[in-house]
Amino acid sequence: MHFVKGLTRFTVDFSMNSYEVAYALKDKQVILPVETAKDMTAIEAVKASGILELFPELDTDQLKL
Repeated sequence: MHFVKGLTRFTVDFSMNSYEVAYALKDKQVILPVETAKDMTAIEAVKASGILELFPELDTDQLKL
């Protein structure tokens, strides 16, 4: 969908969703924004967020989402 107002053009992409992936320990908390395709699963969003690089101890096979 495109909107035109004066010389400014806005484009809206309805095929993407915006989420936040969060993880917290006692001494460290992280919230990361991630843009995902509408058909992306929660575990795919976790992987896309980059949080696994910050917390390598996380095992995606053991996460309860």
